[in-house]
Amino acid sequence: MLDAKPIIDIAVALASIELADRCVEPLRRLGYRYKGEYGIAGRHYFVKGNPRTHHLHMVESGSEFWENHLLFRNHLRDNPDAANEYRELKLMLAGKYPNDRDAYQSGKSEFINRVLAEARSEFSLA
Repeated sequence: MLDAKPIIDIAVALASIELADRCVEPLRRLGYRYKGEYGIAGRHYFVKGNPRTHHLHMVESGSEFWENHLLFRNHLRDNPDAANEYRELKLMLAGKYPNDRDAYQSGKSEFINRVLAEARSEFSLA
């Protein structure tokens, strides 16, 4: 298990991204704030809580975001050394950037891209 911030991160795969539009108002009524794509094309992004307790990502099944999410998750599950390296990186970045989410996210990019490249050579999403 990886150490993480106390945030529930939810990814929802939809048959069609157009279906996400139907979810905006019901999720607002549940306390979620809609952020649009928020820098990732084809994603509907919602947050909840202050401080944040939930992130919800809605994407189309088979999209690049969804496939990358699964590849990354599967690689970490199957490679304890990579999972531990990611854990250590996240702890270091959380300590270094406790109030700068953009810097924290940016600091993970190189690792994530490397893992995705490794995962693509190991897994196929049949």
